[in-house]
Amino acid sequence: MSGKVYGLSKKAMTEKYEDLVFTRLMAVYAEDESARILAEIEKENITANASGIKKIFDREERKENLAVLWKYSKKVINFVAMVVFVAIVSLSSVVVASADVREAVAEAIYHLVLRETDRYTEVSIGNSSGFIDPEIYDWEGAYAPTYIPNGFSFGEMQDLDSQKIVTYFSETNFISFVQAQNVIQQADTENADRIEQIIINNSEGLLVVKGELTSLTWNIGDTLFTVLGNYYTEELINMAQSIKPINKTEEPKPEEEYTFVDPEIYTWNRGYGLTYVTEGYSLYSAKDAFLSIAINYKKGENYIAFAQHFEGGGNLHLDTEDADITKDIQIGESKGLLVIKDDWSCVLWSIEDVLIQVSGTAPTEEIIRIAKGVKPLEKSATEEYEFVDPEIYVWEEGFGLTYVPKDFTLYNSKDLELSRIINYKKGEYYISFVQYLDGSGSVNTDTENADLVETIRIGESEAFHVIKNDWSCVLWSIEDVLIQVSGTAPTEEIIRIAEGVKPINKTEEPEPKEEYTFVDPEIYDWEGAYAPTYIPKGFVFYQKQKFGSQFFVDYMRGDEYISFLQAGDVIFQVDTEDAEINKKIVIGESEGLLVSENGNTYLNWCIGNTNFQIYGTCEIDEIIKIAEGVKPIN
Repeated sequence: MSGKVYGLSKKAMTEKYEDLVFTRLMAVYAEDESARILAEIEKENITANASGIKKIFDREERKENLAVLWKYSKKVINFVAMVVFVAIVSLSSVVVASADVREAVAEAIYHLVLRETDRYTEVSIGNSSGFIDPEIYDWEGAYAPTYIPNGFSFGEMQDLDSQKIVTYFSETNFISFVQAQNVIQQADTENADRIEQIIINNSEGLLVVKGELTSLTWNIGDTLFTVLGNYYTEELINMAQSIKPINKTEEPKPEEEYTFVDPEIYTWNRGYGLTYVTEGYSLYSAKDAFLSIAINYKKGENYIAFAQHFEGGGNLHLDTEDADITKDIQIGESKGLLVIKDDWSCVLWSIEDVLIQVSGTAPTEEIIRIAKGVKPLEKSATEEYEFVDPEIYVWEEGFGLTYVPKDFTLYNSKDLELSRIINYKKGEYYISFVQYLDGSGSVNTDTENADLVETIRIGESEAFHVIKNDWSCVLWSIEDVLIQVSGTAPTEEIIRIAEGVKPINKTEEPEPKEEYTFVDPEIYDWEGAYAPTYIPKGFVFYQKQKFGSQFFVDYMRGDEYISFLQAGDVIFQVDTEDAEINKKIVIGESEGLLVSENGNTYLNWCIGNTNFQIYGTCEIDEIIKIAEGVKPIN
């Protein structure tokens, strides 16, 4: 406790102030001042009693209080000395007064001193959020207290451009509240009696007690706050904690749909994301390791880390040894832990089964604000989901992949009579997705000398999980289809791929209408001609060529091209060696061959005795769409 150094009992305080009063009784100023105050007493015909003389003291002290300005803070700091001085000169005047008057004056002094202690013991902080003197705090972005210790009233307000100073006085003490913009303030900690870090409304602050003076300094963004006074330290802390923005409308509560920072990194369908990151910090890295997700931001040498650990990811150990501050903190509806250690801060809390951590070397109040902006991704799997490499799923039933780890690319795919196989590669690593159709028999998985054999859940199915050296496998069934995901990718990735397996659920395409619109019908003027009813936007007719029974029609879009070939007695050949895609697909009622290599795509099919080929540099699905739109024109 700081401020006036009173004892805890009335007797102790009485004795202390009696010593102070009478040891200074013969001060050099006593004679003049005593005469003035005694004249006041005689002029107002106040009888020698405590209540009457106390009124004189009260008036004198109020005069002194209102005369004290911020720039004369040293005088304010020594306010107790002023009170003693007033008491001294008043008592010195009664040296020549009667014994009754002397006794009445002494009683008045004691009453004033003890009243301070009585008032302090009666102080309580209510739940009211009403502002104190709201009409004073009229500047833009103003903050104001919602609690002032009992007995204090507004004294003065100073507007010093970037600084606003509001001072409150009691009979013997002062408290100043300073709000400054873009100002760096240095606290005088030399020979301080007490120095410690303190949290003021989720912001890290500094508490300094030096003699009778207590100061608290903290900031919110680029606004610096100070509460300074020669009163009880605990009460100054209470006042600082009560300070809130006054000239601001309440921010609307976040809607169910909120804006995420860097939404493109949230490729997972679970967990939480950030809706706020401190200005100037940019995305540095993001890692999804199945049982944990880590996202990091950097600004020069400073960083912010956002991590979430899912159930089964083990316990998270937080080093609180030698921490400057460790305290509970409320994050939304969850109770969390705030730890501050040197220039590092951390907020740790959990939501259901997810443990969430925001930490870094950004200011503590920013770490807390980021934590409070964490929201659920709320992505739910629907009947329509996005498949990886959808063009390879040419079958009307079965399952496909909605997730493949980053940098793994399609290597090959096979659609066999009783099984379908899709392989991905990344350097020497591979992933294999296989589905065995009904009638293909059982699948044997080698578990001999396995490092791990366990049962896990994949969706609503029970699955068989095997790890052997650097190879992992998940095997399970859905209805009559046996599904296997295996490979040398990390085990957690193999499991995540398995969890992303979804039914294809292709709907039957409507039958083409008898009437359709041809693209450039005047070009396709040969007998038995077929023509496309679809050409991608931006492609325009370039040329038409005829070689015997072969017809070539070319379209261009800048450097891109599409060629449509039709022949009656020629089968178009395609080099499939080293092809990136080589598979059979269905075009209308015909079977076709789709080949892609080095940015070029070829699609061959036939209708009766007529052979067709479309090749070009546009997207594969566009090549397929052109082919599906080819119709007889004559």
